[in-house]
Amino acid sequence: MTETKWLSCTDPKSMLRFLSGRTGGRKLRLFACACCRRIWPALSDERCRRAVAIREGYEDGLASESDLAAAQDAARAARRELRYPLRGVVDAGSLPESAPAWAAGAASNAVNGNYHPIPYLAARAAACLSNAPWQGAVAAETRALCPILRDIVGNPFRPLLADPVWLTSTVVALAGAVYHDRAFDRLPILADALEDAGCDSDDILSHCRADGPHVRGCWVVDLLLGKS
Repeated sequence: MTETKWLSCTDPKSMLRFLSGRTGGRKLRLFACACCRRIWPALSDERCRRAVAIREGYEDGLASESDLAAAQDAARAARRELRYPLRGVVDAGSLPESAPAWAAGAASNAVNGNYHPIPYLAARAAACLSNAPWQGAVAAETRALCPILRDIVGNPFRPLLADPVWLTSTVVALAGAVYHDRAFDRLPILADALEDAGCDSDDILSHCRADGPHVRGCWVVDLLLGKS
């Protein structure tokens, strides 16, 4: 993987392989959760939605080991139950009715911290709800997950450090609100606050002002909050 390839890659599986051993597990687990949130309408079983939320909370110390274990068991049960009615149905995988089963598979893997299968599962859940031809919809959704991974990891070929001077009370408060409230519409305001604090990093400022996608774990917000 080269820097040029990283910035233009449309295969999340190859990106994840490259990141193995190069980035923290929290980042990759949040990527799995972000993929699940992208297919939230397909996560029709509340156990699966709760599992994703518990995994996110666990990464921030807001959920206990017992909470996580219970969520893992619940998501696993939901996956089994949603898959069972589709057994033996011809071409079941591409039917709209299969979206919750694919999505439950993604949620079950996400809550267990297994991020490698997520692109495969999430793309198929989204494709089931699409009006486009199946294979094309799967390919399009798979490509769409790559910018999400770049939002979380940034550019691993050009790691940046936050200058302590930038970390004013305003910057830290804004970054915290963006993170906890998923208020990504405030990222341009965060960019303005960073500039006021003396930040002149084009990578950081342009990322905050870009359209996105932005998700929890965004590399700029994590950088400012000291998360890895």
